[in-house]
Amino acid sequence: PYTGVVKNANSTWLNGQPFDKDLSLRLEREVRLANDANCLAVSEAVDGAAAGAQTVFAVIIGTGCGAGVALNGRAHIGGNGNAGEWGHNPLPWMNDDELRYRAEVPCYCGKQGCIETFISGTGFATDYQRLSGKGLTGSEIMRLVGEGDEKAELALSRYEQLLAKSLAHVVN
Repeated sequence: PYTGVVKNANSTWLNGQPFDKDLSLRLEREVRLANDANCLAVSEAVDGAAAGAQTVFAVIIGTGCGAGVALNGRAHIGGNGNAGEWGHNPLPWMNDDELRYRAEVPCYCGKQGCIETFISGTGFATDYQRLSGKGLTGSEIMRLVGEGDEKAELALSRYEQLLAKSLAHVVN
């Protein structure tokens, strides 16, 4: 149900705030907010790569990660407004290293093992730092991949495996 407050933002200071009302007051005009992943799903369903598809599951990865669902060209948010919020499901089929990571790196939502802690720019950088001891951004790590850096290549390979594992339970 619509609560009028932000929910599940990775900019945690926004959670619980009536951000649309605050913006409307400040800008002196009506403001409507929507989840970025839901907007992506609708955009792809209407005139993007999935144009005309009845069901679209669209993944968005940046600082965090999430997904949106579009049914017949309209956002499907579900009864709690979180349909498609795949990033806060637990990473499936965790190996021993991933279980250790889960214990060391809690999600901002308060849970442990959320896909977002593994599959995001932040998760990629954190994993590389665990492997190399160096704190770099995702872009810097990818530059090192291009230069043949073994630890960067390992971090990317691990990230790709985690992404595949994370999406497998959606596809199956």
